[in-house]
Amino acid sequence: MNSFTIVRIKRRLKALLMDAPERQMTVGTIIEALAADGFRASPDVLQVIVNGSSQRMFDYVDDGNAIHLLEDGGDL
Repeated sequence: MNSFTIVRIKRRLKALLMDAPERQMTVGTIIEALAADGFRASPDVLQVIVNGSSQRMFDYVDDGNAIHLLEDGGDL
């Protein structure tokens, strides 16, 4: 997966979480929503996005079963 695709997934993830209750969603729900938008994301891809960014926009919650948007998510 190239970096352009990762950035597009990151932007879509931010939008999904901005609209979600408490700004968090389960990993499974996120993967399903991304797939509906044509993205092939996996838990590993989400882990790279959450943990591999110099800008801390997301964090795992609920023992890693959900992802939470931190603050306003910053700019992408």
